[in-house]
Amino acid sequence: MAASLDVGPTIMVHGDASTCRRSGRVRKPTTKVRVVEQVNHQDNAELKDEINKLSNLVQDLLRRDAEREQFLKDCLKKIESLERQLREERTDPVRQQHGLARSMYAINTGPNEAALSPQGRPSQTAQNQPPLARSYATVASRPLMRTQDKPTPAKKPTKQAANWAASKDLRVFARLPPESPLRNEKAYDIYILFREKLGIQVREALKGIDHVKTGLALLPSSVDGAKVLLDNREQIAALLQAQAVEQRETWVRAYIANVPYTRHCLLTNTTLEISAEELLEEIQAMTKLKPEKAYFSTKDEVEKLGTVTAWFKPEAARQLPRRLRLMGASIDILLIQEPYVRSEERRLTRFHPGFEIFTPVDNWAKDRPRVLTYLRKGTGLRGVQIRPLPSPSTDLLFLRLLSGEREVLSIVNVYNAPRGSLHPGYAVRDLIASCHPDPYERVLVAGDFNLHHWTWQPEVTSSFDAETIVEWTDATGLVMLSPVGEPTHKNGNTLDLCWASSNLYGASTSIETSLHTTSDHESLLTRVPLALANIPSPTVGKFRLDTMDEKVFLDMLKRNIQPIRHTLSNPRGPKALDLLAQQLTDSLIEALTASTRRTLGRGPGRPYWNEECARKHQAYTTKRATVMRLRALGVDCQWEREEEDALKQDFLCELRRSKDTYWRGKIAAASTGKDVFEMVGWHKATGSFQTPPLRDENNPDALVSQPKEKRDLFTRVLLGNNAIPADFPTETLAPYPQAKLPFPQITKDEVQTAVLSAGNTTPGSDGITTAALKIAWPLVEDIIFSLYSGCIREGWHPSCFKEAILVILPKPGKRDRALPRSYRPISLLSFLGKGLERLVARRLAWIAVKHRVLHDQQFGALPLRSCSDLVAAAIHDIECAWQKGCVTSMLTLDVKGAFDAVLPGRLVHRLRQQRWAKNLVQWVSSFVLGRRARIRLDGEVGDVFDLECGLPQGSPVSPILFMLYIEPLFKLGTVRPGRKRSRFGYADDIAIQASSPSLEDNCALLAKEWKKP
Repeated sequence: MAASLDVGPTIMVHGDASTCRRSGRVRKPTTKVRVVEQVNHQDNAELKDEINKLSNLVQDLLRRDAEREQFLKDCLKKIESLERQLREERTDPVRQQHGLARSMYAINTGPNEAALSPQGRPSQTAQNQPPLARSYATVASRPLMRTQDKPTPAKKPTKQAANWAASKDLRVFARLPPESPLRNEKAYDIYILFREKLGIQVREALKGIDHVKTGLALLPSSVDGAKVLLDNREQIAALLQAQAVEQRETWVRAYIANVPYTRHCLLTNTTLEISAEELLEEIQAMTKLKPEKAYFSTKDEVEKLGTVTAWFKPEAARQLPRRLRLMGASIDILLIQEPYVRSEERRLTRFHPGFEIFTPVDNWAKDRPRVLTYLRKGTGLRGVQIRPLPSPSTDLLFLRLLSGEREVLSIVNVYNAPRGSLHPGYAVRDLIASCHPDPYERVLVAGDFNLHHWTWQPEVTSSFDAETIVEWTDATGLVMLSPVGEPTHKNGNTLDLCWASSNLYGASTSIETSLHTTSDHESLLTRVPLALANIPSPTVGKFRLDTMDEKVFLDMLKRNIQPIRHTLSNPRGPKALDLLAQQLTDSLIEALTASTRRTLGRGPGRPYWNEECARKHQAYTTKRATVMRLRALGVDCQWEREEEDALKQDFLCELRRSKDTYWRGKIAAASTGKDVFEMVGWHKATGSFQTPPLRDENNPDALVSQPKEKRDLFTRVLLGNNAIPADFPTETLAPYPQAKLPFPQITKDEVQTAVLSAGNTTPGSDGITTAALKIAWPLVEDIIFSLYSGCIREGWHPSCFKEAILVILPKPGKRDRALPRSYRPISLLSFLGKGLERLVARRLAWIAVKHRVLHDQQFGALPLRSCSDLVAAAIHDIECAWQKGCVTSMLTLDVKGAFDAVLPGRLVHRLRQQRWAKNLVQWVSSFVLGRRARIRLDGEVGDVFDLECGLPQGSPVSPILFMLYIEPLFKLGTVRPGRKRSRFGYADDIAIQASSPSLEDNCALLAKEWKKP
């Protein structure tokens, strides 16, 4: 059904957001796209329509004046009434105090008085207002209060009402057909019929009967009585000839806005309205949930869009996404100009977990971006950013949209700075110089141009650069989609513009007042029909352990592992170990899937947003919509605009106040070290953006933009090693020497500590977490111990533990993000595999320190050798040299690639030289050989490929294996008499320290040590 629609994804183009910085919230003014025909005033039908609109407006204004006059008359009557009461109370001292209190209550909470003025300031009450005046002029000078500003007197609920609200509706409903004669009978007569025809158990359970619209409501005597009536529903239905006997069910109502209610039939070439059956089918296809009913509650005849109201059961409604795309309509792209930037150095702006963000420049400390583009995830569109300019521009962002492997649209986000600002007119100049679309290319150019020209704003003086952009659009065949003559700025100018290729059929732009974000620019909405490939399945989220049903989890796991206990209790050989590891992993994942929900990839939203913010925002948007309607009719109401500005400032003040209260409350509630650590992280957070085009060192003039090409470049630069041909083949190594280092058998306590001591921050590639293993530990302890014991005994690492997902993360600091070396690959491994690796790592570290396998100056990943110990030792050596009158110099080195550069054969050879146990060396050889990985970059996972070298970053055993690998580097060199020289290091960072009477001698010594093989 959806394939026959010509309505595709929607692109929303946002405009200037500079005025939003004071509130700290992103205001995304937008830019729309639709060809608008000018009104022909000679058409009688259209003239009649305009006359009717103006007539309705005049009637509305007259009605408001009548309401204002009636309100003033009511005020005068109330004033006279209060004056009479005051005179009576002065003459009657007994009633004086009571009467004064009553009059104060009437003024504060009376139905015709407001607690707040339209400007948000407290109104004067009986305690602070001046003496009441009886003149009409005094009352008329007061502002007219709106209906929504009038407070409602608070009424204390009665005990009966409170109990009724808290109680559950136990009634059992009998649905009768419309022609049933029982609808006309008295309820008491039907109750007597029940007592005569049904058994004593039903009679005791029923205390009465009421008539309702659908039939009869049976009133049970208690909760147990309701169960008795439901158990005898068949007898009751037969007695009453009812269609159904059931209890009341709770339904959840969902609203889906901006849904097309028409579709174009390709077979008959006609426009058809979407039926209720088609709507139900579409919702079920998009959500995998079946609504009970759905219909269009509102329809916009101009835009051909409507709001769908759908009803779901509560258990199904909890699984609904926050945003739902129906009939191919959705806002998928946001183009923002002058975005809010909180920190240039940390690249902080407004983020959304449902969108990918593209930035035109990478170093914000030098030049902050003035455009940002947001692309919604899960739409079937992939964004590929290109940078055609020799030097990236902060005001232009080029983005190509791909559906599958096919390019469907190119979008250019533009901010052209006005005169008097930084880089005025540079964006138009660079756009004309770099953008030359082909005749068949589909291009959309939109943004804030800050230019005037008669083609989009008649009767205005053209800007200096406007004619240049008009000539360029004519030469490239771009067609203007922006509404001609409609102001997009609060000063009445048309500054936000949009052009599209002539072959982009069906594209349209319009001003969308409902998307206004308090900016001084309007929000424009562009609709572009696109034929997309199949939408990929959404990424599976993490398991939410707080939603786990432990009974279901344990029952499912117990049933799954029962065959494993009988067949593979004591595995022998690599195949048996691989099978046991795979079956255990599958059993845990299946039990978690059946008992635990997954995250949906949503963020926490805006926790500071409260009901008061929503109320004031609604008041502002309602008033603004009224002003926009009046402006469209050519009516300029100054007092309406002033009230709009007042409501806007009131909303922004409330938003700032709400933010301040929320964050101060978070700080005041901090009570643990974890809370303090989380607050420190607020000041270390950095922005997360899509990877920019990369520069290949072999071809620095060309930039790599395609996702697959980026992954291939990362694989070659970060995971490759030119020294692989010089590696030792493990099959041709000399006979194994006799081991001198012990490696005793593992214990159950050791296995439990290695598995359950890990944190819950990062689950493995299989989704299993420490918390889940703690719950399952009584059932799987023996199996995991048997698996780990067999792996170490046989010298084998299971194959399912050797496949990783490589996440490409940027290194911290001010680096060139276009270089692949500015990123680090982190391996997401199997959780069970990491438990085995953690066990081996602890054994290796302890034995290496106890038996002095590693040099005394090697620190990191070792017990009793921390970073602070290394700093203390270095300071001690320097101070000792100073006491002897020597100067100290230091040469620092870094191992390029570190973990990724380790050669498997040479690592195995190093362990054999160090005389480790044979089964341990075999396990390490199995661990480093036969590894496979997939790269996840910008939310997309590539194909599986083989890793020929390297240790996985993220594995607990990689640091200690790397230190054993580079251990000979710390034994090079000699110590000369009279001079002190030492080598020390932390992980892959090495330093050579030299002390002598002069700096020249130190430099000569360090140069010689650096060149020493």
